Formats: sequence, structure tokens, C-alpha cells
Amino acid sequence: MPTTEYNMMMNSKARSTHASPELWKFHNIISRMNNVGFEYKCGCCHEEEEKWMTEWEAKKHINTKKHEGIHGYYRKSVEMEKKYKNSQQKIRELEKKIFELGFSDRVKGFLNECESADTIIVEEETQERLASGNYLKNIKQWEGGASSFDELYDAFCKWSGKSFKGDEFKDEIKKCMIEYQEEMYGMKVGQYERNGTYDDPRFDFTFKI
Repeated sequence: MPTTEYNMMMNSKARSTHASPELWKFHNIISRMNNVGFEYKCGCCHEEEEKWMTEWEAKKHINTKKHEGIHGYYRKSVEMEKKYKNSQQKIRELEKKIFELGFSDRVKGFLNECESADTIIVEEETQERLASGNYLKNIKQWEGGASSFDELYDAFCKWSGKSFKGDEFKDEIKKCMIEYQEEMYGMKVGQYERNGTYDDPRFDFTFKI
């Protein structure tokens, strides 16, 4: 096709192309502000050192055979990356389901190897200011479970070895340990001071290696 005829055709295509952020995003066109407005570069076709284009040049560029061919591969790579991320997410979800199916029995297996812990005396001191300006000291004591959740969780991770990864199921493990304690000792977290709170539970068993 003669150069003049080709330029006329590209100008016609540029005139019929409506510029929008969605268009630039689809065609992988990068934009930036300059002194007079915006300038553009194609993330598919242009090297870093290549000059930036005007909007008119960018609209002509996305209609070129070069861009159509390279952009086609770019879109395929985007779709492949999306599918890869989706597949990785599905794998993680499947791994989580597999772990969830057996983690309750695994945690109980660990807890069955724990021993009853000696209770400890927890002491809390408060002061009350009297009308005279003096302070009245109050000391409150109660029995507390000897093991914190973090202590038992760390022991569980070591006990599990390579078959357990990361902290993804930490909340579920805490819940399972709290339920186990209720089943074994009849004490609910938050019901008695010795058991602490759900955020900071105390337990009446300990793991000894």
C-alpha cells in the first residue's frame, strides 16, 4: 500500500478511535503528564528509551499491524497470568480444605500428648484513692491456667514438623484448643478468671518434650 494511502487510512482510524482510560488500559498504553498535557507510550511495543507519543500518534499506533500482533500476545499473557493466579488460589483453597478436614484430629492428637499443668496464682494489684487523699491498696488473687496459647501453639508447630505450614489456621487451632479444654475440664474461656479471655486464653495443660 502506498505511503500516502496508508497514512490516510491510519488517520481515518485515529479519528474514529475514542480515547478513554479504558482504551489505554486495554491496549497497555502508559500515559504521563507533560507541560502541555498527556503523552503516551505502548507497554507492548516500545522500549524504555523510545520517545513518547501524542494522543493522536497513540490512537494511530493501536491500529497498526505491529501493535495488533504484539498486543495479541500481550493479551494472551495477561489471560495466562490470570489463569495461573486463579489456579494458585484454587490450590491454596484445596490445601486449606484438606488441612481443615484433618486439623481437628491433629490438634487433639497433640493435646492428648499434653500433661495437666500445675495451676499458678495470678495476682492483680489495684489502688483506690480515698476522700482523704490516701490510697487503699487492693490485692486480688486467683488460680490461672499455666500455659498461654502462644506457648502451646509453638509446641504444636514443632510437634507437627513439616506437615504444618505457617499461621493460616492459628485462629482455628486456638478455637479447637479452647473447645478441648472445655471438654476436658468443663471450663470456658471468659467464664472463669483462670481461663483468661478468647484473645488471651490460659490453658490447664502443657506439652513437655
